[in-house]
Amino acid sequence: MAVPTVTSLSPSTGSYLGGTAVLITGTGFTGTTAVTFDGVAADFELSSATLLAATSPSHLSGTAQVIVTNADGPSTDAINFTYTVPSSAPITYVGTLATDLDKVRRALADTVQGAGPLPGDVNFTDNELNGLITLEGTWQRAVAAGFEALAAAWAIHQSFSAGDMQVGQTSIGIAYRSQAKDWRDRFGVTGTTAAGSSAVTRADGYSDDLDNVTA
Repeated sequence: MAVPTVTSLSPSTGSYLGGTAVLITGTGFTGTTAVTFDGVAADFELSSATLLAATSPSHLSGTAQVIVTNADGPSTDAINFTYTVPSSAPITYVGTLATDLDKVRRALADTVQGAGPLPGDVNFTDNELNGLITLEGTWQRAVAAGFEALAAAWAIHQSFSAGDMQVGQTSIGIAYRSQAKDWRDRFGVTGTTAAGSSAVTRADGYSDDLDNVTA
């Protein structure tokens, strides 16, 4: 028996979170006692003297040498597995219509992926907004209720300074109350008939691509 040799990995890249199933090709795998990625032990299953399957452990982004060890010692081949951090790509929706939840978020300038409209840059949760939609009966009246909630949340805050600029947070609440009144005037309160609807094709949920949302 001789020390193993590692010739290839498939795939040779995977998430830094680990969990990638990797086929390792080489020689001398009979009697394998360990498979490591940059010194970190990995779960493995021997298929033959030239093939084994391993599951990558978690690791910082970058390269990690894969070593197979048997009774005669470890492999010394410079075969590396590359750990990557996936980019934060937006969720895409093709050929579907914006949901009522999307429309409410858009109207409230609540983008989910960025700073929210509530104090402290907090976003509404899906449960909160879906609750308003259920309670109010239409997404338009849910928008009005959302602005009312924002007005109440901001009205209790004191003014603050931002450099040479003075910002009255109570005035933010007043502005939201005005927007709530506008939506209530147009679409009524719970139990009344709402006007208007939208069939909005969304290219990217909760994003500024939803510019054609109308009330």
